[in-house]
Amino acid sequence: AAVLGLGERLGVYHALFSLEYLHQTGRINAAKAFIGRMLKLAPIITTDAEGYIVPAAKTRFIAKSLERICEMVAADRDRLGGGAVDVLVTWTGSEANGRLLRDLVLQRLSVRTCRFLAGGYSILRYLGPEAAGLAYHVAPAGA
Repeated sequence: AAVLGLGERLGVYHALFSLEYLHQTGRINAAKAFIGRMLKLAPIITTDAEGYIVPAAKTRFIAKSLERICEMVAADRDRLGGGAVDVLVTWTGSEANGRLLRDLVLQRLSVRTCRFLAGGYSILRYLGPEAAGLAYHVAPAGA
């Protein structure tokens, strides 16, 4: 019974700082990649209920996208009536982006555990360099 409600308490968000890899994998066309690069877009992706990767938010600039990730995790936590959050922060290429996200998470969320992990090649190949994100679990209130 405890496992049945676990899925709704798990989530993932990643901010992409280069649209080139979305273009190379066929997720966006060349025009969108070009415009996104010019506007310094940093889209945030997540997964839907079926596990497909979907857009979660559109932001500009690295710092704003990392702040937005924290806001979305906080909203998910509040929606679930949860307490503390367990977090795994991941990054590709730029450890500084991962550290910035980790620091924001620790400052803005009630964190029970926080791990920090460099993304491997398969993650780098899909998300591109400089990406940062997190996977999280919202603990039940009082846990």
